[in-house]
Amino acid sequence: MTRLCLICLLFAAFSVQVCADTVIIENVNMIPMTGKGLQPNRTVVIDDGVIQSIQKKNKFKGAGSVVIDGTGKFLIPGLWDMHVHVESQGPTTLPMLLANGVTSIRDAGGDYRTNITWKDEVDAGVRVGPRIKTCGPILESKAFVQRLIDRGLGEGIDNSRIGVDTPEEAQAAVERVKALGADYIKVRTAKNKTTHKAIVDAATQAGLKVGGHADYPYRIQIASGQSSWEHTPTALLNNKTEKERRVLYKEMARNGVVLVPTLSNYEYSILKPVEYVEEIVENPDTKNSARRKYVSRQLLESWRAQVVDTKESPVRNWDKLLESSYRNLREMYEEGVRVLPGTDTGVVLIYPGFSLHDELDQLVEHVGMTPHQALIAGTRDCAEFMEMGDQLGTVEKGKWADLVLLNENPLDNIRYTESIEAVFSQGKMYTREQLDAMLADVEKQVRSEK
Repeated sequence: MTRLCLICLLFAAFSVQVCADTVIIENVNMIPMTGKGLQPNRTVVIDDGVIQSIQKKNKFKGAGSVVIDGTGKFLIPGLWDMHVHVESQGPTTLPMLLANGVTSIRDAGGDYRTNITWKDEVDAGVRVGPRIKTCGPILESKAFVQRLIDRGLGEGIDNSRIGVDTPEEAQAAVERVKALGADYIKVRTAKNKTTHKAIVDAATQAGLKVGGHADYPYRIQIASGQSSWEHTPTALLNNKTEKERRVLYKEMARNGVVLVPTLSNYEYSILKPVEYVEEIVENPDTKNSARRKYVSRQLLESWRAQVVDTKESPVRNWDKLLESSYRNLREMYEEGVRVLPGTDTGVVLIYPGFSLHDELDQLVEHVGMTPHQALIAGTRDCAEFMEMGDQLGTVEKGKWADLVLLNENPLDNIRYTESIEAVFSQGKMYTREQLDAMLADVEKQVRSEK
């Protein structure tokens, strides 16, 4: 039997393990995300990384068990971040995610060799981090790939992008990405209608879903069978009446299309004055962000480039754009479109793990979700979309024990998802002390970078 272990982790160095066959969480307030609300005074029994039983009273006693007093605490499923660029921060991004209760992620592009290596290492239990689902190289138009090369960004581009302009190239690209071990296909600038349809058809035949940016004709995306829209739909919907928009949203819902709007980008990045952003990026001891100390040199270099791009870009009327964007999102959700949390880590001032809590807050504030609905979106709905609903996403007997133990009730305030007492992931339990040690080690590594 693989034993569920409590790990005292020194992230980059070594770990000391104290093992027990069973972990029992007694008298906990459970929020299972099954459609039921809070269920008080439950005892949850975990063995071999699986929820073995859930009882109204504590009837289970086992030799060698670790017993946790859950009185006054709240148990939810592990959280998902459905749009990350995990490789952009470097390896320290993984413990940052896990320390924030993010036990599963959907990576949206980077160097596929790194992403798939980390994915395999996490699955094998030799690297600490969330479960990774990744897209492999992004499918782009050849013209876009060439523009990157012309800008001097072509180094290693074959590991992150594939140029696709024809149906034949689409078939070959999907086969290549599938062979690399990717979990889904991401389309970005391959906007040709015939090629786009060929990509989705080839992916469907290969058993893979397709996600793509929500920035080109929506009828093409819906008709093709694309599964997810990434980022917030904006201008392309603004010439439609409300009736026309809602007809479109109903069609999206019928076809099972989900939206990952990455709302935190607006509030915490795009809308910040460039001087404010630059001060955080350049000053490791800034008072403007307690999270800055965890940011690697690798990610900072990307952030610096983004600051330069912002200074050189034309000023946009964000107030008008955001008003319509938030309206579109609310209407989509009202018409039954599933909206899932994703943060787009890699964007300046979007911090791995920490920003997922910001995103959940934005779903409540701007999409109109209740805290319970936002939690369902960030747990059960994500697992079901990734076709892992039988294993993850709810607190139920027989499910994998990907769980987060909280000190405050997130149904009262969605920001209470930050009140983490313990995280269960990949058959291991991490206490608050151990999670703090993981973050302290990330900070130490960042400060040691030259």
